[in-house]
Amino acid sequence: MMSLILKNQHGVQCYLDDIIMFGNTSEEHDNNLQSVLNCLSKAGLKLNRSKCKFRQTELSFLGHTISQAGLKPDPDHILAISNAPPPTDLQTLHSFLGLTSWYAKFISSYASVIEPLRELLRRSSTLVWTRRRTS
Repeated sequence: MMSLILKNQHGVQCYLDDIIMFGNTSEEHDNNLQSVLNCLSKAGLKLNRSKCKFRQTELSFLGHTISQAGLKPDPDHILAISNAPPPTDLQTLHSFLGLTSWYAKFISSYASVIEPLRELLRRSSTLVWTRRRTS
């Protein structure tokens, strides 16, 4: 619904009820913001001011950190993946791969790296998780 309401607006991205506004300059940002606020008002929608943050130079959104430097993985999510318990069965392996796939675009040769794990899913193998020893 929100994407339909805001479909012709510039400098805006939304996911469900989360809205990100941006502009290349402060003036462009403010113009885009005013346009979006007018659009929301016409649709009869109100913002929860306590959840609004304005003029942020960096923000977390859908597991990513967005800034002028670009898009990168959210460090808190990376920490959560790093600290996740090792998969103990095929169902938890599938969940783990789902977590990591969110960041596939940041991992060189991601498909090759996870192929041995995906092979386990295809074979319906018994999962035995061990630490890899380097010599």
